[in-house]
Parts: sequence; C-alpha cells; structure tokens
Amino acid sequence: MLALSVIASAQGATLKAGVAKVDITPPPDLSMWGYGSRKNPSTGTLDPLYARVLVLEAGETRLGLVALDLGRCFGPASLERLRNEVKTSAGISYVLAAASHTHSGPVIQDDYPEGVPAWEASAIEKIAEAVREAHQRVIEV
Repeated sequence: MLALSVIASAQGATLKAGVAKVDITPPPDLSMWGYGSRKNPSTGTLDPLYARVLVLEAGETRLGLVALDLGRCFGPASLERLRNEVKTSAGISYVLAAASHTHSGPVIQDDYPEGVPAWEASAIEKIAEAVREAHQRVIEV
C-alpha cells in the first residue's frame, strides 16, 4: 500500500480505495485443515468464513488485496484463475491474497489430481465478484 501511495504521489494521481466482503464458508462434511490428529470432517458452522477485499487505485494502476479466513491461501492454479478473472473483468493487474491461518477452515491443496473441489471453485468465483464490487466502490482517500 505504501508503494502504491508513493506511485500515486509521484504520478500526481489521486489514491482511491474500495472495499467488499463475501462469505466463502464451505458446506459441511469437508475435511478440516490444521491439526494433524484431526480425522473427522466438519460437522457444521459456528462462524462464517469471509474473504475481505481492498482495492487500491492510483491513476491506471490497480491493486487488489484479499484477506481470507482460511488456514492457508489457495494453490497457484486457483490464484492464477482469480488473477486472470479480475484482470479481464476489472482491469486489476495485481492481486495479493493472504490467509489468516485459522484452524477452523477446510483443507486447501496446491494441486488436486481429481480436479479443483466445487467449493474452492465457487469460492474463487465469489472472491472475483467481491474484487469487482470493491473496484466499483472506489472513492478518493
């Protein structure tokens, strides 16, 4: 963010920001992330898991920051899909995602031999929509 504000001031551009949040809670019965001795799948939801998005814009430069209520970030293929989607639909060239490291979320893998799970694919779509929504909400800061 500091770099973007420096770029904005150097270019004489105004710094703008927009935010959005989306529920990415998986369905029950998924394997849980975290503890090595955990053998049973999820049995329900106490609190929802969210993706929180901040889009920063300075001139033609746009950056999407995504904070995930997950044990770890999505793997490279899912992140690439997210980046391509928001670049095409919102002109956001840079997306940085980070996870909160909760032990109350689903298992996430780098590769899925049998294909990306439906929940993860759906979460990526929801996050892309939240990035677009945050971009539509940008205001001068």
